[in-house]
Amino acid sequence: ELKCFHPINWKSIARTLKTESGVKDAAACQRLCAKEDQCTHFNYHTDSHNCELKIKNGSDVVEAANVITGPKTCSSSCFTLGVGHTAKEMARSERKYSPFDCQSWCRDTNGCFYFTFNLDSSTCFLKGADAPGTEREYPGDMVGPKEFCSGGGEDVETEEESESGTG
Repeated sequence: ELKCFHPINWKSIARTLKTESGVKDAAACQRLCAKEDQCTHFNYHTDSHNCELKIKNGSDVVEAANVITGPKTCSSSCFTLGVGHTAKEMARSERKYSPFDCQSWCRDTNGCFYFTFNLDSSTCFLKGADAPGTEREYPGDMVGPKEFCSGGGEDVETEEESESGTG
């Protein structure tokens, strides 16, 4: 199971596209983000039930009480596990919370088309258009494109869906 939402008490400092009030939970907030073309990630305030739809890089986070942040989708259908790219890096590698945060940083970096994320060290490597064809097997690595995977996250079950039996 890949990490997706940050643990509570972290928020994104990216620009807010819009704020919705009266949102039930973080999963509902994520669904609102998924419906908005420009939205890349969200902040959900557990105390006020406000949902901030965010744009740009979702990997820049700071500590903040009662906030959960996460990406537009938790779908990893376009990630390949056990593989890394040997292409040269676009920027110095950075530690990121999840492959989704790594993908977000790539999407917000000029010239980045793919990323390699090491699950063991939580290290994110940004790769350019020359990455395809440079894959090599590497346990703990995963590669993916800068754009969100399609599939809207059917491969990640949220608590409320499993309780009610509807999708």
